[in-house]
Amino acid sequence: MKNEKIFKAIGRVDDQYIKEAAPAVPKEKKTQKRSWVKWGAVAACLSLLIFGAALLFNDTTPGFDLTRSTGSVSVKYIDPDEVPTGVNSNVALPYLSEEELFTKYEMIAFKGTVQNIENILIEFGEAFQYYSIATIQVDKVYKGDIETESLLRVLVPYAYSDGVGIEDSETVANLKVGMTGIFTPKKCDETGTTDDFRQWGESRIVLADIAAYRFSDGVRWMFLDTNEGLVFDRYSYDGAADAKTLEDIESYIYMMLSNS
Repeated sequence: MKNEKIFKAIGRVDDQYIKEAAPAVPKEKKTQKRSWVKWGAVAACLSLLIFGAALLFNDTTPGFDLTRSTGSVSVKYIDPDEVPTGVNSNVALPYLSEEELFTKYEMIAFKGTVQNIENILIEFGEAFQYYSIATIQVDKVYKGDIETESLLRVLVPYAYSDGVGIEDSETVANLKVGMTGIFTPKKCDETGTTDDFRQWGESRIVLADIAAYRFSDGVRWMFLDTNEGLVFDRYSYDGAADAKTLEDIESYIYMMLSNS
């Protein structure tokens, strides 16, 4: 399919230029002009070939500018039925104290409403991961250089599909379009020198090329107002263990931020 795109692109060279590049026998004084047209058409074809080769090497969906990533990397949107069963494998969470959850990373904190969730496939070298991107409208800002009513794209370490789940993910698994919650994602390091990258061999994808913010795991970092009640990791956020509403969480967030 990619090769077909290259040949189709080459095929868009106007027939007029091809005719002008043909080795006709013009008058003596026009020979030099014809030569320039001929080589101009050849240069145009070579440019299309180079552009097509770039597409073959870095197959990315429009909207993802992977300029800080290196090697053979790509990101593309996928449908829910393209998410294989068992892809959301559980991993051991690094322990963070309640205070560290608000101080360890450069984070933002806001109340918002989920506008959209899109699954993506990230490929780097011979490795790949299924993630999603949540677009969240900011309703109220608690911390960070963000504006009310702005739309934030947050990388989620979870892919959504019917019948695809993960153990100990009762928080992120409940994230749905239209849902309101309080979110504390970390800001992705644009240099990719901390843990904000994925790498296989010489292929390295910087997560900031995908989204400016991300949830480090699917258990913490969000407090969701669901039809079944308030959902969040009460073990990690022990100071809010008895919270029943987002208003309770808001008071807790203000308290923790004032102490950090």
